[in-house]
Amino acid sequence: MFTGLYPTQIKLTGKYLDRLSEKIPVLTEILKDKGYYTICYTENPWVNRYFRVTRGFHKTLYNYGLSFFNLNNNKTLNSMNLLMNFFNRYIFKKIKSEQFLDLWKRFYRGIININKRILRTIFWKKFLCEYKNTIKIFEKFDNFLQNNLNEKPLYLFFNIMATHSPYTPVKEALNYLNITSKDIKVLKHFLLNSEIYFNRINYGSKFLNKKQIQALEKLYDSCVYYCDLIIEELILSLKKFRLLENSYIIITSDHGEHLCSHLDHNLYGHGVFQSVLDSLIKVPLIIYNPKLNHQIIDDQVELKDLFYTILHLIGLPNEEDKSLNLQKSIIHQINHISTPKYIFGENLKPKKEILSLIKTFKRYIQPLLIPKLFYDCYFVRSKSFKYVSYEDKIEEFYDLIKDPYEEVNIISENHEEYKNMKIFLEEHLKSIKNPKYLAQILTKKEESIIKKALKNIKV
Repeated sequence: MFTGLYPTQIKLTGKYLDRLSEKIPVLTEILKDKGYYTICYTENPWVNRYFRVTRGFHKTLYNYGLSFFNLNNNKTLNSMNLLMNFFNRYIFKKIKSEQFLDLWKRFYRGIININKRILRTIFWKKFLCEYKNTIKIFEKFDNFLQNNLNEKPLYLFFNIMATHSPYTPVKEALNYLNITSKDIKVLKHFLLNSEIYFNRINYGSKFLNKKQIQALEKLYDSCVYYCDLIIEELILSLKKFRLLENSYIIITSDHGEHLCSHLDHNLYGHGVFQSVLDSLIKVPLIIYNPKLNHQIIDDQVELKDLFYTILHLIGLPNEEDKSLNLQKSIIHQINHISTPKYIFGENLKPKKEILSLIKTFKRYIQPLLIPKLFYDCYFVRSKSFKYVSYEDKIEEFYDLIKDPYEEVNIISENHEEYKNMKIFLEEHLKSIKNPKYLAQILTKKEESIIKKALKNIKV
């Protein structure tokens, strides 16, 4: 959404996938250049300067603490960790025996984990019950917004984590779904140790019981309702400052969530290396403006095309800026009945991390799962079918009409649409890995630096 590019293209322009290359122009930089005043409100720790996704914002309001109780901010834990780090450095400096150092590494990790568990046990109410919440900060947000309003048109990126694990909604949302202390008690150990459960469930073949799954689904639904409450407050803020009637409001999510049931293939969370299931990739998308006709679109679109959609909505002429490809705008696609027949997605894997994961769970992990974890995953989806390829080592093909939960792989049937999708994937991967295309999206800053450098060259 920030760049209009796929992860493969982002990776081609920089060393790291998660840290955005300076070579790639982001949406906010373009809007800023076109005279927009850009504001970011975020509760997501990944949205920061280090990862370079906040480039182009005039003002940013960070509220990370509203979404997560960060154990790293606990003074007791920090003191223990400082002491352990001191011993760790000392031992690695003085002792050369590899056998002893391997034993020390295990002991060191064990002590760190024990410290965390003890503190989670002591502070579990603080961890599970969000005393500060997004709704209560709206007075602060209103003041922030009011102080940053001016004559310029406004772009506001409002990033909330209400539906993100560890699923800690406010009391109003818990009451709305009739979630009781019994439900919380059933999930207490799971929620306090969600990182451990994430690995055990997804890679160690551990399953939640029926009561836990039902309680987890109720808790997640309450988080969705919590999200509704926040959006209501945001809309009231826009109304208050007379911004609503002249604005386009886009509501979406970057991913879905697995909630451990058999319909989710007993998977948990969203950062799951072996999954591109619909429960993860199919997310809501709402575009509102008083001038738009109310309609429900059944066709599929790609979230990365919101980059082009926003540039289209601000009235940027197609020929004025090379960043805008009008045909990729979702509004243009809907108006011209040109939504894509096939959408493409990918799950690129950090190979070193995967190898470490496989080594850790080698006693429990299923042999058939290892290649699905290790190899990069690509998928092509139509309204009726989905083709999944793990670097051609494993292939899957699903009939989404007859089998919406992707439980029966029908690759052996050699369906005609399977052949079409495989050809499309091969051609599409060639096109997005094209360095010539990426060379066309250099930032203006880089172009000016290159021109100055060329002028200063002496032969």
